[in-house]
Amino acid sequence: MAAVRTYYTATSRISAKLAGMFKAAFPNYYHKYKKAFSAGVWVEEDQGPWIGRVIVWKLQVSLYRDGLDESPALCFPCGSFEGGELCLPDLEAKLK
Repeated sequence: MAAVRTYYTATSRISAKLAGMFKAAFPNYYHKYKKAFSAGVWVEEDQGPWIGRVIVWKLQVSLYRDGLDESPALCFPCGSFEGGELCLPDLEAKLK
């Protein structure tokens, strides 16, 4: 649990920035996410609004679709990488 707390503390600034951008772009979804997050928060250092996070480290992954998601998801690629693409089928976009 200490590693989880450390992760949330270390990423709190970027998480807050992304949450603010999400709130500005999708205010109705933000409030819905925040309400669900508040009901299920389990780590005090996590300020939400997302219930779950996934970190993909040094791994190429296939296209992911979650049929249960009815609202936007956040994807935040960072780091130094070459030759990959971020495909966003709903937007008909491919980022290199």
